[in-house]
Amino acid sequence: MDVEMFSQSDTQLISKCQQGYVGVSTWWYIEELMGEYSKDYVFLPILTGPAGTKYEGTKNVTIRTGGGTNGGQLSVTSACKSPINLLKFFDKWYDGETVMQLQYGPIGVYFNDKDENGVWNSITEEESQKRFGKGAGELKSENEVAGPKLILSKYYLENFNMEPRAVERLNDLYDYWMPQVDHTDVYPVDCVFNSDELDTIDQYKTDFQSKLAEQEGLWLRDGGPTDAEWQEYLDFLNNKCGMQELLNVYTEAYKRYSEAR
Repeated sequence: MDVEMFSQSDTQLISKCQQGYVGVSTWWYIEELMGEYSKDYVFLPILTGPAGTKYEGTKNVTIRTGGGTNGGQLSVTSACKSPINLLKFFDKWYDGETVMQLQYGPIGVYFNDKDENGVWNSITEEESQKRFGKGAGELKSENEVAGPKLILSKYYLENFNMEPRAVERLNDLYDYWMPQVDHTDVYPVDCVFNSDELDTIDQYKTDFQSKLAEQEGLWLRDGGPTDAEWQEYLDFLNNKCGMQELLNVYTEAYKRYSEAR
C-alpha cells in the first residue's frame, strides 16, 4: 500500500494514477482518475467477510449522503450592518440558473451552450481538456462556491442538463451498487440537537474522530486487528472518547427527528 495514501493531495493521487502506478483507488469517476489507462480498470467487487470467521460471506454496502437540506451553512453575526439585505443576497443562491453556476462554474466556463429547449449544457470532458487542460471534475472543483445552496430536481429540467459524467455515475449506482445494498436508511444531516447534546458533541467528537482516523491508518498499514485488539479498541473509545455518550446523543436526536416527520 502507498505510504503516502493518508498524506498526499488529490493532485498527487491523480498524477500517480494517470502514470499507471496505481492498482486500486477511490474516486468519483474512473476516466478522470486513471486518464488514458481508464480502460484497464473496473469497479472493485464487493468485499465479503473472510472464510473461517463469523463474518464469512457477509458484506456491508452502506449509503452515505449529504442530504437535501443542511443547517449550519450560513451564520449572521452582529457585525452585519444589514441582515435583511444579506439574506436577500443569499436568497438568490436558490435561483436555478444562479445555483447551477455556484455548484459547477460560471456560464462561459462550465456552461457554454443551450439545447433546443433552452436548457444549459455542461462542458464535456473533451472540451474541458482542450480549453483548460484539465478534466471537467477538476474544473468544477476550482469554480465551485461553498455555501447555503440547494439544487432542486426540477432545475435539471428547466435550467441545466445533468453533466454526462453524473448521468453515468447514476447509472452505475443503480445498476451495480444499489442491488447490493441491504438497508437504505441514512442518518439525516438536519437533525437538531439541544444545548446539552451539543456540549457532549463538543466534548467528545473531535477526540473520537481522531482516534478512528489514527487507528484506521495503522490497521491499513500494519494489518489487524485481532479479536483482542478490537475489544481493546472498543474499550478505549468508550472509556476515553465518549463513544456511548455520543451514541446516546445521536440516537435521541434521530428519535425526535423520526417522530416529528
